[in-house]
Amino acid sequence: MLPLLLLLIAAPPAAGQGVRLRGAVRVASGADSVPLPGAWVVLHEVTMAAGGARDSMRTNARGRFDLGVAHADSAALYMVSTTYRGITYFSEALTRATVKDSIAALVVFDTSSTSPEISVAQRHIIVRGAGSTGGHPVLELIGLANDGHVARVAGEPPRPTWVGRVPSGAVNFNVGQGDLSPDAVQLVGDSLVVTAPIPPGVKQLIVSYDVPSGRELRIPIDQRMERVLVLFEDTTVTVAEGPVTRRGVQVFNDAQFAVFDGAAPAGGGAMVFRFGRHGMRSSTVTLFVVGIAAALLLFAMPFILRRRPNAVVTRPFESPDALARQIALLDAEHDRQPNRTPTDETTYRERRAALKARLAAALARASGQP
Repeated sequence: MLPLLLLLIAAPPAAGQGVRLRGAVRVASGADSVPLPGAWVVLHEVTMAAGGARDSMRTNARGRFDLGVAHADSAALYMVSTTYRGITYFSEALTRATVKDSIAALVVFDTSSTSPEISVAQRHIIVRGAGSTGGHPVLELIGLANDGHVARVAGEPPRPTWVGRVPSGAVNFNVGQGDLSPDAVQLVGDSLVVTAPIPPGVKQLIVSYDVPSGRELRIPIDQRMERVLVLFEDTTVTVAEGPVTRRGVQVFNDAQFAVFDGAAPAGGGAMVFRFGRHGMRSSTVTLFVVGIAAALLLFAMPFILRRRPNAVVTRPFESPDALARQIALLDAEHDRQPNRTPTDETTYRERRAALKARLAAALARASGQP
């Protein structure tokens, strides 16, 4: 996906031949799916300059749609969306050059506010060294798994879709552009509270915060986690308690991180890590293959390793693809809003400009630009 997104800043805009996106909307039915006729489907165009809805229609009796743009922008991303039971689903993002004869079906789901239970498929935690303010910046990538056949939604009275604990004393909390809306994730005390819908599959939640410095870091375990990976920039850290094992030191972008991994059983408890006084020498670095877990972290390394003198970096990594979808969703909501006031227009333009700036910054980070 990255090469496609880079076209937004690397290629000059050019209008020419058109594009057509053809596919189908299907609603999950148990382990299978059936066509969804009458679903409203929208074709979105996202560019750094403008964009918005370019075509729309209702699916036919077989759940199929055929949308197009007569003069497509060579530097734009095109994607299709549909909304079902209050949840908006997006197709893959394509450029004019990569449009296919048919895109993968948009599968939508019925909803439930009581089941299935959302579990933690994986939790990756990166702990930086103490910054100028004295705290340790922390970046978390959490994979939330819905193993059912319906989308889990928040209920009433306030019933979140998922809640998980973070170390006590966390401050400077931010939510990155993962698979869940940042507006639907909050830090309440020492708990992450998610009210965003979570469809079947694994959705990525990205958060960052600072924890107080000290001799120990206690990370609560309040639920079962299939995989836990913790990286410390302080390579002298040892584990005093918990279901993880030290695996030596891993090198990311010429920086060393002490690596701990394991699986957390249900039943509570904590992972307790102790900071040492002296860093490890480079001769102690060992090569440890952490497989998929480390691979998932690689995309965050350019951000987490970015150094700013006398500053603590706390802003989480933002996915260019997720930001592009946020822009498309904002455009769609704007187009659907009747009787817009001047204040509404100003708010929309300010939010879109902010998202565009963040998209440009995310693309620059992903391409290795300073």
